[in-house]
Amino acid sequence: MKALLWAVAACALTAVPLTALADTSPLVNRVIVDQALQQQMQNQLNTQQTQLQTQQDLMRANLQGQMQQQQIRMQYLFLQQQIELLKIQERAHPHARSHRHRGR
Repeated sequence: MKALLWAVAACALTAVPLTALADTSPLVNRVIVDQALQQQMQNQLNTQQTQLQTQQDLMRANLQGQMQQQQIRMQYLFLQQQIELLKIQERAHPHARSHRHRGR
């Protein structure tokens, strides 16, 4: 649009008839359409980048949650093993625990 106004002003200053603008009008229109298409493509690209970033953030959060759940499971299993070991020790030495309490 600026190019068209500039062309009209240039014709007025140089006394070029406005009919000369008819030759440049398709070119100016093409530039305007190209700019609009380029802006539309840039907007689509920005939207896609935002969507990809959002998807990546969600996947990262999901993975972190899964890792935390796995860590909790591992801690639970470790504690279960500790309890089982204590039970085995208690069965192997049933009086050891009672002797310790009497000494206190």
